[in-house]
Amino acid sequence: EGMHPARTLVAGRDGRLYGTTTGFNTAGTVFKLAFLPPAPTNLAAARGSAGEIALTWNAARSANTYNVYRGTASGTLDATPVLTGVTATNATVNGLTNGTNYFFAVAAVNEAGTGTRSAEASGMPVAPPANLTASYANGAITLSWTAAPGATSHVMFQSTTGTFAWAPVLNNVVVLAVLGVFVAVPGRITLDPVQLSDPKLLVLGIGTTL
Repeated sequence: EGMHPARTLVAGRDGRLYGTTTGFNTAGTVFKLAFLPPAPTNLAAARGSAGEIALTWNAARSANTYNVYRGTASGTLDATPVLTGVTATNATVNGLTNGTNYFFAVAAVNEAGTGTRSAEASGMPVAPPANLTASYANGAITLSWTAAPGATSHVMFQSTTGTFAWAPVLNNVVVLAVLGVFVAVPGRITLDPVQLSDPKLLVLGIGTTL
């Protein structure tokens, strides 16, 4: 009705086409055309905390948000996305079963709809080993633990910066040292402080301050 589209469309940096209408009796109006976004690329799955897989991918041009799809077999991912409305190019899928291999794909979404899914990436969440114990014998420490489901190997860490309760040991050493010096210095050993010699009183005085 008195309007017709312009013959020239301009491609925007966001992957959409922009143009203006020209009017016979009114000013023109700017419009845009959106197409389904392309599939995200370079999807990668990394093991996160127990029961989690962290996903990253490259942005798809003209995408507003992303949907994440999950499955336990390649090529048969669930039709319903496990995550929707993701605005970043990364997401964490949780609530997974440790030791189970999962497959993932990501699709970009914009006002034109949901685009093609990305290539799949797979990952297996693994829980930390449980029931770690350590025993010492013949100059060696032996470790044992319950293997984590799905783990193919384990990595061990050691540290010498742990907090140890040395205070009771040092107190005992001080007591024994003071007692030895008290016996060795000249003077009669008695429970009556009036009859103690000056050297013994000095040792007791120093010992009570340590």
